[in-house]
Amino acid sequence: EAMYCDVTNERIIANSFGLFKSEESSLCYAYAYLMASDGKETSVGMYFQGERIFSDLDPEKIARLAAEDAIEKLGAKEIESGSYPVIFSSFTASSLFGAFINSGGSAFFGENLQKGRSKLDGKLGEAIAAPHVNIIDDPSIFSLGTASFDDEGIDTSKHYLVENGVFKTVLHNIYSG
Repeated sequence: EAMYCDVTNERIIANSFGLFKSEESSLCYAYAYLMASDGKETSVGMYFQGERIFSDLDPEKIARLAAEDAIEKLGAKEIESGSYPVIFSSFTASSLFGAFINSGGSAFFGENLQKGRSKLDGKLGEAIAAPHVNIIDDPSIFSLGTASFDDEGIDTSKHYLVENGVFKTVLHNIYSG
């Protein structure tokens, strides 16, 4: 399966206190989802690419990386439980991290810290990760949810949540702030 989509958005936020902000944005994306076989078994692979403009999409790269993903999985076998060094692909690492940061239960959310529902409670300013780990909330970097203002009308800006392994910033909304 292969798919292409393009989207144009207009985002408006207004309230009875005089707040009115709007912005337009566009994006396009494509992905390939395919199957590989070595004659004995099959596996599936996929690759997704999103961009602001169509000419930045690379269909050959999308197909090649989806095929590589499927081929790499051929012959995979279970291993015994244990501790192993692991290197995750950027896609896998971002998916795993997304499960922690994007949910309402994020350990970085101010309300969760204030209510004692975060494992990061009391750790602001402390090392919580390896020294080479940086986690940045930067809305200027293209993503599918990029916006110049948040859902409360506050202008977005770059923040280090973790810098060189140290917990630096809590994510607040107007209520928790």
